[in-house]
Amino acid sequence: MGVNMNQFKYISETATEPHKAWTNKQIAQFHFFNPNGLLAQKKQTDEQIDKLVDSGKASTGAFIAYGSLNKFYWEKLCTLIGQKRVNGADLSATLKGLRHAIEKAKEFIEEKTPKSESSIELFAEREMNRLDKKLMQGHISQYDYDARVTILNNVVERELKSI
Repeated sequence: MGVNMNQFKYISETATEPHKAWTNKQIAQFHFFNPNGLLAQKKQTDEQIDKLVDSGKASTGAFIAYGSLNKFYWEKLCTLIGQKRVNGADLSATLKGLRHAIEKAKEFIEEKTPKSESSIELFAEREMNRLDKKLMQGHISQYDYDARVTILNNVVERELKSI
């Protein structure tokens, strides 16, 4: 049984959502290759997390918790598209996990992306409390604390100017 290239092109490039008549493998292919699939959404949130870390608004741990290093379900989807037959329960669990990872990343991005002066002040206060706690518990040195406070002040100042 050969691969119908027109059908694969539709699934991987043109379709806007999976169809009920598709096989589990086709649904997995849609979410892996298609720009409307879950993997494309995950890549978008990964890029936003990268920008937050690069700008100093998030620590590098965000890569692991929410970003490009949080790739368990990406790897599961990659495994599924390589299989001849895709188990429905495996597909369902993988897609559910990807949706959850995307949602958590979006929540984190929203939290780290202030929209008003009051939310910028709230962000700064939360970050200062977090830094104070790390310093008091001995998780960071005074030197690291001072450097992070300087970075935070610069970020807050830049955000306030952008309003």
